[in-house]
Amino acid sequence: GWEGVGTCSYLLIAFWYADDLNARAGNKAFIMNRIGDLGFALGMMVAWSYFGTLTFFAPDGRGIMDLANHHHVLSVIGSTVPTYAITAICLFLFVGAVGKSAQIPLFTWLPDAMAGPTPVSALIHAATMVTAGIVMLARCSWLYVHSAFTLEIVAWIGAITAFVAASIAFVQTDIKKVLAYSTIAQLGYMVLACGVGDFADGLFHVITHAFFKALLFLGAGAVIHSMLGEQDMQKMGGLKKYIPATWLLMVIGTYAIAGFPLLSGFWSKDAILDSASRSFAGNGVVLYTIGIVTAFMTAFYMNRLMWKTFYTNPRFENGHLAHQHHSNDDAHDSHDAHKEHHGSIVNSPSNMMVPCYILAVLAVGFGWFAGPYGPDGGNLLQHFLSPSIAPITLGNLQEAPPLFSPLVGYIISSIVAIAGLALAAAVYRGRMETGAVLSPEQRRSNMLVRFLEASWGFDAIYNLVFVRGGSLLANRVLKQGVEEDVLNGTTDGFVRAMNGISRLLRRLQTGYVRNYALVMLFGMVAIVISLLIKIYL
Repeated sequence: GWEGVGTCSYLLIAFWYADDLNARAGNKAFIMNRIGDLGFALGMMVAWSYFGTLTFFAPDGRGIMDLANHHHVLSVIGSTVPTYAITAICLFLFVGAVGKSAQIPLFTWLPDAMAGPTPVSALIHAATMVTAGIVMLARCSWLYVHSAFTLEIVAWIGAITAFVAASIAFVQTDIKKVLAYSTIAQLGYMVLACGVGDFADGLFHVITHAFFKALLFLGAGAVIHSMLGEQDMQKMGGLKKYIPATWLLMVIGTYAIAGFPLLSGFWSKDAILDSASRSFAGNGVVLYTIGIVTAFMTAFYMNRLMWKTFYTNPRFENGHLAHQHHSNDDAHDSHDAHKEHHGSIVNSPSNMMVPCYILAVLAVGFGWFAGPYGPDGGNLLQHFLSPSIAPITLGNLQEAPPLFSPLVGYIISSIVAIAGLALAAAVYRGRMETGAVLSPEQRRSNMLVRFLEASWGFDAIYNLVFVRGGSLLANRVLKQGVEEDVLNGTTDGFVRAMNGISRLLRRLQTGYVRNYALVMLFGMVAIVISLLIKIYL
């Protein structure tokens, strides 16, 4: 299953295979996930070497989940399996989660995955496959709670990924790229939740995020369809009056992901922030601060998307839209070519809109359904998952005291979300004509913007170290140094030595019987002399 969804992802990213950029995006996703999956495989091997099984439930009661279901067995796991082995297993498995769920440093493949068709972006690269890492962390929680060191690493990776991805989303102009980096940031929230031991709320955010992010992606797909394939928000604006139904759906998705009070994203995000503030490692203030700042950034850049797309003045001429085509689409006849620059905005058909309506209802109401109303103060989902998820107390870890009451946390989150949305509205209301804070010239000269557009330099570093460095290593060191100089030189020297020896031995093969008889005589004399020496000495 882990590799199966990955295969679907690679093939669909490179769906328009004749386009070089799309083909490269598919290769990039494949290669970066191979790195993560290598770690995942190593984790499985180490687990097998110590537990003798990879089965969660075993007939002899020694399966992985059997340990989780018997607290007295799980509590002494540290004495039966070395601590370093548990840490190694957890770290290796987490490398797989980092690749699959696009966390730092293996996150750069996901924005390029937007090369695939938009429904794939919604179904695989937002709602299902990319959350496999979080599901794996939660499923293996029985092991992670016994490695505080690994949990701290998980928490920091999640928090840093959320912040970095949110900052990059600030400068994106492609509507799908904004949502791609937003997905990475939200995955960071989920990983952060697992890192502080709150696996249930990590899965809670998996579900709520699936609803509102799939809604946003499909809504973005409807926008792109209406704009005849255009994805650049710089060429949009004023679409609210043309496609009001799509606008309403996008508003719901935007407010849900921003954590607007009482929508589904509000409940799951605030639960994660609350858990982060009570981190067992004592770094709750820092983790909470990163999380709340990222929440503010999320509200800002998502409302930025709405203003650039729907509210600012149109930066196109309806009736003269250019059809966007992929290079391996079917050939267009002369009639299509004649209409290429004379397209008008079209409304999305019902088969595109009905799924969005369903997702909008879930984006609004699921948080209420699974919100903080369950037994013992937890939400219903926590109660449902409790038999399958180990509490951190099983690893002798204790949550720190809360920074403030849940009600204060809700108030702070609400203020932050509303402030982010309001700031974006204030900024872009004064830029109705251009829909941009900076002109193209200012963007090119602004070092911070260029840094964020370059994704904090991750791609440049990978290209320098692994692509160019790997090419240099392969060509200069391995090919010229090792293969040509060492291997080929050694082989050539061996061949020359054998030829010299052969020429010497060839002289002994004269073909004359008298020569061979003389050699035999010398041999017999040597044997007799050696025997006499042995007898008398």
